[in-house]
Amino acid sequence: MNEIVEFLTCAVMLLCSLVITGQWARYGLWELGIARPLNAKPVIASFIGMTSFIIAGLAQRKFGLKFSFLTEENIWQASLVFLGIPLLWLFFVRYAIMPKGQFDYNRAIARTKFWSLSHFKPGEKLKENGELLKNFSMAIQALQFFKNAIKSQEKGAFAAVPMEPKIISLSHVAISERNTVTCSCPRCLASIEVPSCAPLGATGHCTNCGRVITAKTIGNLLYVNCRGGAIISHAITLRSKENIATAYEEMAFLYRMMNRFDDANEFLDRALSITFDILKADPENYEYLKLKALILFRQAEIYHVQGLSVNAKELYNECLLLDEKIGTPQEEIQLTKNLLEKL
Repeated sequence: MNEIVEFLTCAVMLLCSLVITGQWARYGLWELGIARPLNAKPVIASFIGMTSFIIAGLAQRKFGLKFSFLTEENIWQASLVFLGIPLLWLFFVRYAIMPKGQFDYNRAIARTKFWSLSHFKPGEKLKENGELLKNFSMAIQALQFFKNAIKSQEKGAFAAVPMEPKIISLSHVAISERNTVTCSCPRCLASIEVPSCAPLGATGHCTNCGRVITAKTIGNLLYVNCRGGAIISHAITLRSKENIATAYEEMAFLYRMMNRFDDANEFLDRALSITFDILKADPENYEYLKLKALILFRQAEIYHVQGLSVNAKELYNECLLLDEKIGTPQEEIQLTKNLLEKL
């Protein structure tokens, strides 16, 4: 019985330590304290861990239970378990599990949200607050965190990239007596023969890589494709582009709180350009449309503060149309309407 209680107590304490260090690895220690809304996981884990420790002490004193693992003789083993394992977990989470640049982004966004509570009022320019934030070393550091996160996303990630079909003009190639043309396999680039006349499509195999090759004639053009021809390579995916646009938008928001409006508009323009790009690929994607609406609101609010009423009204109205389309919460829509009425 004694061993079971000791094992359960140590297991709970270790699990709580892993939860705390995991969140530390993801967001940074200082950022955990200022997170808004509050990150409940480390708070709950700390409470459970301390409660377990206190209960163990009371059980040892009141009921005579002995915890051999937590004695002075085993201090090094206990330290290895309760300190060494969580520290290893911290490094594993940060450098093996988390995507590149995620830690920098998490730290920057936590700071930005915290400062927005006292340095941002929609439609108003807080001059003194902006100057304080502009010269605050941790705010300058947050901007660099955003840049680091963007740079990491711009490197792309390993993803399956579909092979582009080969398009051959039949007017400029030699057609054999068997009515075939010679070209390279879209996948392995080995020389293959495909039919020159296949209005209904034709299927075969590459003798080198074994991939299924399809050919179809449309007018005077021959389209040669490779099924399953996607290759694994570094690419900037739609998810990466969305992350970059989001980071630009949040970075612009921090610049806006510093009253650096030109810099804010520059990065909002970049974010909007990327958002238009990903919306071409998926026009009805809710997350993309939501991001576009937020960017439009940010730009309109900056024009509002700068006194550019015509530009602000145009973007506020465009934002409202988009908000109604995607079902944005009414309190956010009402905020936009209130700002529009002030112009």
